Amino acid sequence: MDNVAEVAYNLRKVVLVGNDLSRKRGLEIGLTGPQLSAIRVLSRTGPLMISELANLILLHPATTGGILDRLEAKGLILRRRSHTDRRIVRVHLTQQGKELLQNWAPVTQETLTSALRMLTDEKLQNLAEVLKDIMKTLETGENRSDITVSIDSAQASNTASNQ
Repeated sequence: MDNVAEVAYNLRKVVLVGNDLSRKRGLEIGLTGPQLSAIRVLSRTGPLMISELANLILLHPATTGGILDRLEAKGLILRRRSHTDRRIVRVHLTQQGKELLQNWAPVTQETLTSALRMLTDEKLQNLAEVLKDIMKTLETGENRSDITVSIDSAQASNTASNQ
């Protein structure tokens, strides 16, 4: 496996492990990973418009709306219209939502943080710079097809090596 394919594969693996940990923990308390993300963000930021929350949890506003519907049905969030502009709706965390977070240990974050703490400061700095560069490339759309091909070839290489 070439270096690009190996890095792409390992990044994908980190995401999948994180998603799996979050999913398992969420199932224990009856929430999905994205629902937990929305609640965590609201606890840190306070009330947000749906579009702002969507940006922070890296989801489309329409997808975020569905997540909020389910959280609202569980009594974990409230949507309130602005008194000055009725078009603006802000999402608020309820007391029940705050209590849920206090009783829930963010397993995924703790696991990732523990793994990162095992790296030297130099490796962490290098990783931070590389991840910023990758995100800049992804956000601008440059070389996007190369990245997709690399991920696909990494998965193909891994599948072949596991057979």
